[in-house]
Amino acid sequence: MKIFLSFVTVLVLLGGCSQTGTFETELMQLGYQEKTILCTLEVLHSRISNEWDGINALLEANLPPDMPKEEKFNMLNVRNANLIRMFESFQTIDPEIKQALDTVEQADVDMRKEILALKAQAQRVESQKMALFEKISRTAGTAALGTYRNLYNNILRETCN
Repeated sequence: MKIFLSFVTVLVLLGGCSQTGTFETELMQLGYQEKTILCTLEVLHSRISNEWDGINALLEANLPPDMPKEEKFNMLNVRNANLIRMFESFQTIDPEIKQALDTVEQADVDMRKEILALKAQAQRVESQKMALFEKISRTAGTAALGTYRNLYNNILRETCN
């Protein structure tokens, strides 16, 4: 609702401009593209964090009871499968837990690739946004640009679903 009211405000303030509709359409598209990217990144970061929390809980429950506390602490705070495998105690772990670590490692790799692709998309959206803001500034002036920036920022402040 806030976005709609902001959108209406922009229409009222800039109603006399012939390109207002085009600017608003482009701005809304870019804003929602960026918001979608940001929300997806948030989900991916949360998902991989949960995966590592799960594997760490599994490891903690299955580590030898006589394992030195410092080694245990270090092993459980590493979120890197290759480093975890380097601990001597890891060699004594149940093969199913080792397989679970392999699965988390692959999920981590896949999500990192997805994160890199999303960040590249975000950079493209940022470039398009800056070009649009420059065009708005030249065409409609700095006051209009401020109004459009506020509208864009309101889109980004919306909560992710």
